[in-house]
Amino acid sequence: MTFRRIAVALVAMLIAGALVRIYCGPIQRHMVPVTERILSKAVLRLPARADNKFVVLTIDDAPSSRTIEIVDLLKRHKTHATFFIHTDQIAGREAAIETLAAQGHDIGHHMRFDRPAFRLSRKEFDKDFARADAALSVYGDAAPRYFRPPHAAYRAGVMDPTLTRLRYDRPLAALGSERRYVLASFIAWDAGGATNSSNREKDRRAAGRYTDQLLENLYPGAIVVFHDGEEENRDARLDATIYSLERFLVGAKASGYEVVSLSEGVTRAAKN
Repeated sequence: MTFRRIAVALVAMLIAGALVRIYCGPIQRHMVPVTERILSKAVLRLPARADNKFVVLTIDDAPSSRTIEIVDLLKRHKTHATFFIHTDQIAGREAAIETLAAQGHDIGHHMRFDRPAFRLSRKEFDKDFARADAALSVYGDAAPRYFRPPHAAYRAGVMDPTLTRLRYDRPLAALGSERRYVLASFIAWDAGGATNSSNREKDRRAAGRYTDQLLENLYPGAIVVFHDGEEENRDARLDATIYSLERFLVGAKASGYEVVSLSEGVTRAAKN
């Protein structure tokens, strides 16, 4: 009986994985209300009327040696984004951060490096978070105190006191909620390594399929995440990201959407 249950569970997992790949966009869209109830302190979308067609663009794991390519791409499309920064990656790439700040993009807090922070003690988290905050604070208004925990892993008892102390709960208060950190409505396939193989053409096709599904399921106020960052041999993923990001910007505009940064989106949402 035990073996049979294990076999059924494995088959169910395989089917679920196949469905997610085939129906990635629809599943993510319909899961947002459920996830909001489970993660009561997370922002997964912004309130928006049906006729207020904007979507929020966020980019995780910056900076990299190719961040400027992403910034230039956004400039060509006259679009702003929110870059969630790993501060231990800034050294030697300060010019990229200064450029994106100067061009009106947001700078968000993504801890020092790409490791889950929920395993830290309260004291350890406070120390690491404050260190990253200090590194971002030099960029002034471009760093409006938005936090996205690495790997979406949040632990209220550890993190809430620090977010309150450093006022990361303030910017989202405009939405009339107690939500303290930012996730997203749509998580890219590249988050799971689906576009980081030795076959660049295959990666690009996968990225294109994801982007097309995303565009088909887009809605006003949605928050979209793409990924920068080439650490841990993820340079192939970054190629796919740049390709799919441009495909997304062109498709969103063709569908009548304005792509905005998180700060721009929060301002618009507060007026609803």
